[in-house]
Amino acid sequence: MSLKTRYLLLYNLLSLLAWASLIARVLHHVATTDGDADELLPHVTAVQTAQALEVIHAALGLVRASPATTALQVGGRNLVVWTVMRAFPELVLAGPAYGRCGFLGCLLAWAASDVLRYAFFVAQTGGGKAPDGLVWMRYSAFILLYPIGFVSEASLVYLSLVNASGISLFYRGYLFVGLLSYVPASYVLYTYMFSQRRRALGQIKGPKKA
Repeated sequence: MSLKTRYLLLYNLLSLLAWASLIARVLHHVATTDGDADELLPHVTAVQTAQALEVIHAALGLVRASPATTALQVGGRNLVVWTVMRAFPELVLAGPAYGRCGFLGCLLAWAASDVLRYAFFVAQTGGGKAPDGLVWMRYSAFILLYPIGFVSEASLVYLSLVNASGISLFYRGYLFVGLLSYVPASYVLYTYMFSQRRRALGQIKGPKKA
């Protein structure tokens, strides 16, 4: 196993554990209402910020991924974390009910998507081939999870745009442009994943038809 493969295996395994622990905490919070939702904010901040490494991975050719598409997805999430969730915690966590729903919706959609994604990468990097069932889940769950994530993110941006006080006109304009960007950005990411799904599932079905 090469140094690059060992590094990617370690990165993917640690990321899998980090996102799995987050989704476990979110589900426990939703099921028991034990603790405050703001206790989840440092966790999602840490694991989501760390994903910036994936843009570097793609740019350096360590993985077969488009740097532009990776930057769009990772950058979009990090902007939500740093310029909405952390900038306006009083609105996101203690404001209107849809803010709290949007926050938990983001965490659940992101975590569920990334648990599947990193499990797939761990299996692929460590064993050379992921099980067919995991491949199907990796390239099918997004059909439901991505819209939940997009709507949850957009709801938080909208909440901040219309309710945040004491922010500059420039920042409010940034939030407005960010809200509008969800239409083209979600289309690009969603159609990209469908193209990836056709290719991945085609490789599963192909050998069986031979």
